[in-house]
Amino acid sequence: MPVSGFLRRVFVILLCTLTPLSARAAHPLITEDTGTQGRGNFQAELTNEQFTIEEDAGKQKLALTTLTLTYGVVDSVDMIVSVPHLKLGASESDGTPGTQGMGRSRVGREVAFL
Repeated sequence: MPVSGFLRRVFVILLCTLTPLSARAAHPLITEDTGTQGRGNFQAELTNEQFTIEEDAGKQKLALTTLTLTYGVVDSVDMIVSVPHLKLGASESDGTPGTQGMGRSRVGREVAFL
């Protein structure tokens, strides 16, 4: 028995409405992408990661925001500067106040050999 076009549309609409609207994404831990920017081109990346540390008596929230700037020196070489900022929330277990500050900046290069 063939399925009518109306039933297909209803099925697709139901499938789309029942699909979760949120998703989790992560960026690489150590690796960089394989492409370079090309001579004279810039790229800016702003990332944010949020964690909750569960202790015996409570929770503590962390937020790590990193700004990464990439500049194409030549077509096959990029210079990369990353500047992290860490925000540490107050501890519920012992009442330690939160703090925030800049992390250790990183300067690097990316080279495309082929």
